[in-house]
Order: sequence, then structure tokens, then C-alpha cells
Amino acid sequence: MRKRNLATATALVAASLCMGPWAEAGGGLDKKLPSLDGLVRYGCAVKGPILQVDHRDPAGRVRPVWSVTFWAEHKSLFAAKPSKDWKLLYAFRKKRSKSLSDCDRFMERIKKARQEQPFGGGGQLAAQRDLRGVN
Repeated sequence: MRKRNLATATALVAASLCMGPWAEAGGGLDKKLPSLDGLVRYGCAVKGPILQVDHRDPAGRVRPVWSVTFWAEHKSLFAAKPSKDWKLLYAFRKKRSKSLSDCDRFMERIKKARQEQPFGGGGQLAAQRDLRGVN
């Protein structure tokens, strides 16, 4: 198998595994949020432009895209340092501005979920919260 054919096949398999069936449905971001218990830090990374094979093009041309990845760090009750233990490749976008707006929506969604969490969360585990004086 030629190197080009092998690279194209590998890119096709990787894209289908990474994107999955939720790619066309807007990502289902609300179902993909990290656990809020012990959440210390969270963020988003936009990388690109990355050359990706356009599978809709019969010639198999490549096009530049931007990848959007969400991540979160949680602190265990038994660990001294938080660990980056949650990561989600969300999407590949044609425009950088669309990638950045995905990041903004993710950051706002986590912020809202943390504010709605009982007792404020604040990166603490349930066992670490002081519930005295809370009715």
C-alpha cells in the first residue's frame, strides 16, 4: 500500500472514531461536561490550522481546519496535586472564530453549572466541604 493511501485511510479512521455520531448533532455539549465534584481548573484549547482530508471531495483533497479540545483538572481527596484527567476532542471547524465561540460556550456552561451546584462547589470534594450552618 502506498504511503499516501495509507495516510488517507488512517486519517479517515481517526476522524470517524474521534467525531462519532454526535458531530452532526451539535456535539451534545451538555451531556459531555466533566464531573463538578473536585473540579479545580478547566479550559479549552484551539489548535490549527491542521490539514485534514476532505472526505466529501472525490479527489480527497485536504483542507485547513481548527481543532477544539476541552479539558478539566480534578483534585482527588488523596492526591496532593490536581490531575488533568478529563479531555474531550469536541470538533474540527473550518473557521477559527467558530472554534473560539465553541470555547466560550463551553466555559460559560461550566461556570453556570458550578454556580448552580449546591454549596458552591469551588473545587472541593463533598468530604471537604464544611456544611455547618447550612440548613
